[in-house]
Amino acid sequence: MSIPLSVVRPGASKPRGDKASSSSGGFKIRSLGNLLDDDSIHPRGRLLGNCLLERGLVLLYAPTGIGKSWLSLGIAAAVASRSSFGGFDAPSAQRVLYIDGEMDVSDLKNRFGAIAKSDDAIDSRRLRENVMLFVRHDQSDDTVFPNFSNPDDRERILSVIRKQKPHLVVLDNLSTLSSVSDENAAASWDPLLELLQDIKRTGTAVLVVHHSNKAGSGYRGSSKIGVLFDAIIRLQEDPAAIGFNGAAFLWTFGKARMLDGETKAGISGRFGEGRWSWERQYDSSLHRIVAEVRSRKYTSQKELAAASEMSPGELSKQLRQDRRASLHGGTKALLLGSQGSCCCRNRWRRLQGRRRR
Repeated sequence: MSIPLSVVRPGASKPRGDKASSSSGGFKIRSLGNLLDDDSIHPRGRLLGNCLLERGLVLLYAPTGIGKSWLSLGIAAAVASRSSFGGFDAPSAQRVLYIDGEMDVSDLKNRFGAIAKSDDAIDSRRLRENVMLFVRHDQSDDTVFPNFSNPDDRERILSVIRKQKPHLVVLDNLSTLSSVSDENAAASWDPLLELLQDIKRTGTAVLVVHHSNKAGSGYRGSSKIGVLFDAIIRLQEDPAAIGFNGAAFLWTFGKARMLDGETKAGISGRFGEGRWSWERQYDSSLHRIVAEVRSRKYTSQKELAAASEMSPGELSKQLRQDRRASLHGGTKALLLGSQGSCCCRNRWRRLQGRRRR
């Protein structure tokens, strides 16, 4: 049985036709003119710079232990307190509903507490008021926590969101909040993806935290997952942070409809000794090169180039393109020069002896 749809043709009932819209069979159909003249539709506001917009859907994935929960907690805190995070600004303080299916409440308390103290610009009062927590391990023994892939639980979940009225919902993480029978089957993800769209229709943005696949090259599950999202954030281990005591990662955008090319290039982030530190505009290959030099495994540019499967000239070109001279200091001068000179050999040795930051 087909549902009849009546489309209002411009000029059919009104001289201009631009105001024409119609509802039939439960569907709203409008003319382009109606859409263009609808003054109630405005550009989406920013929740956190251009990386997270109102009603936006963002996927964040990483291997276990890289720092994805630290990052998602930091994003939630910034949105809730009108502060900056990772170089992105939250223009206003908004309500956040943080849904966690894994962490113990004591760990969640400690991490949020540490983040609250990490930046003097964070408004503690707003943070405490605007972050609402829906945590699996904070429920009573007889409470059945919802399964975000179960259509029968959809209305329960949406009811919580409608009642809390957040601007941002964080789902941390899919493996503990959603049970999927076959992760590689596209159809298995349909209930979850439909739920995310239903949440978006309430006017809420969603940040979904997920795990990397076994190879670490992408997110777990079907490629269908990524189609729905405005942005996909990938966290990787930062090779320049070996030995760093805290969370350290490279934050890149695999997909970002709203970001310019410069911002998409990525961010190096670290959280240690109660503070976040950020560096923009890195090339992950440069981090790897610097880490290899400092490992003392190679005694010349030629050896390092061979191990990196590139020519010495290509290696030098990589560093000429680097805008972050603070990353490697003397490395640029060393690798741009001739490895045969005494000066360059001395610089190479000094670089290898530098203490890692």
